[in-house]
Amino acid sequence: MSDMPKHVHIKEVGPREGFQFEKGDITLAAKISLVDALSDTGVGTIEFTSFVSPKWVPQMADADQMVAGIKRVPGVAYEAIWLNEAGLERAARLRESLALRPMFGVAATDTFTRKNTNRSVDEKIAELPAGPDATRPSAWTDRRGRDGRLRLQLRRPT
Repeated sequence: MSDMPKHVHIKEVGPREGFQFEKGDITLAAKISLVDALSDTGVGTIEFTSFVSPKWVPQMADADQMVAGIKRVPGVAYEAIWLNEAGLERAARLRESLALRPMFGVAATDTFTRKNTNRSVDEKIAELPAGPDATRPSAWTDRRGRDGRLRLQLRRPT
C-alpha cells in the first residue's frame, strides 16, 4: 500500500504574491487574463489579490475591479487577503455577490510584520475581527501556513 495521498489540493498564490512585487505597472486586463488562465488549469484555489492600501501596495489598487473582472470556474475557490480592518471591510462588501474566501494574515515575526504592516504580531492579532456584524464575516477557521503566518479563513454560509 502506498503512503501517497489520493488527492492533492493545490493553492496558487502567484497572482497575489507576484503582482505585489512587480516594480512596473501590470494592466488590469493582464492580471485578469492570468487569473482566468489559471482557472482552467485544475488548481483548487487561486489567491489572486489583496485588499491593502494603494499607498503602500499600488499594484493592488485595482482589487475591487479584479474581483469583478475574473471569470469563475466551478470547483475553483478564489481568495483574497487583507492586512487591516479597512481591507476587511472592502472585501466583506463583496462577499455576498462573489465566491471569495478572504483571509486575514499575521506573520510569525515582529520584524516581518512591522515591515509589512507597521505593526507588531501582537498588534495585528489584537486587530482581528471581534465578532460578526453587518460588515464582518461570521464563520472563521484558522490555519498556520508553511511560512508561519496565521490565516483566519472565512467559511461562506451554506
